[in-house]
Amino acid sequence: DPGDNALGGGIHSWHGTHVAGIVAANTNNGVGISGVLWDGKIQPVRVLGMGAQGYDSDILAGLLWAVGVPVEGVPDNLTPAKVVNLSLGGAADDEARTIWVELINDLTEVNAAAYGFPILVTAAGNSNQSVETIVPANIPAIITVGGARFDGQRASYSNWGSSVDVMAPGGQTNVDQNVDGQGDGIYSLYGDDYR
Repeated sequence: DPGDNALGGGIHSWHGTHVAGIVAANTNNGVGISGVLWDGKIQPVRVLGMGAQGYDSDILAGLLWAVGVPVEGVPDNLTPAKVVNLSLGGAADDEARTIWVELINDLTEVNAAAYGFPILVTAAGNSNQSVETIVPANIPAIITVGGARFDGQRASYSNWGSSVDVMAPGGQTNVDQNVDGQGDGIYSLYGDDYR
């Protein structure tokens, strides 16, 4: 996922590649890391642009397309996703949140069978604040995941609150709780390497 310039000055985050590696990196090949889904497939959908900026409308259109809903102006998705990971989020006003709630309710309740009963997962966020103001982390019917340190406690950056459904290893690169001489981040794909 080159080109997001998220860190400025031509420095890219490789966030999508990093997350995809955690989920589905090749396994048992003696190289790098092993993904959680050994036989999983990734269908990347870019919804944010330069500087990792974008609009709710772009994110929602990407989400709809990912599960197989036709989106005007783009070819139909012939391989709809069964699970959609939304590793993004931000503050939203009441109007935007209402749109999210209505769309997610339609996908997961009203027309769930038509869309293959998609499972939607999102990050709680990395700003050490309540998820109650963060979309999509505070949307019902989306599984919200917070980040935990090596010892299982909440990572200092992870958002928190009653909308967080589960905690998962997120690491904390400024801490070395397993005393291996490296920060406790999650090792994954990064550009054409590992990090």
